[in-house]
Amino acid sequence: MVGLALLFCAAFTAITSKALTWLSILVAIPGTICCALAYPIYRRTYQRRSSVVEPLLDAKYEEISTICEKGHRLTHA
Repeated sequence: MVGLALLFCAAFTAITSKALTWLSILVAIPGTICCALAYPIYRRTYQRRSSVVEPLLDAKYEEISTICEKGHRLTHA
């Protein structure tokens, strides 16, 4: 979001004032860097979070499986 806001400011500055072209370039560079780094940061955050959440989900799936097996044995006994 920050990268897009910086790119918007750069485009707005470039369109409205030809005298501030240097400012537009200075704002566009960090905006481009922020946009380029967004996906790698997302991937790293996703991998970290999934490594924490995945064992919890597996434990819940195992618990549900055990409950379903008990229910199956009760109904088909």
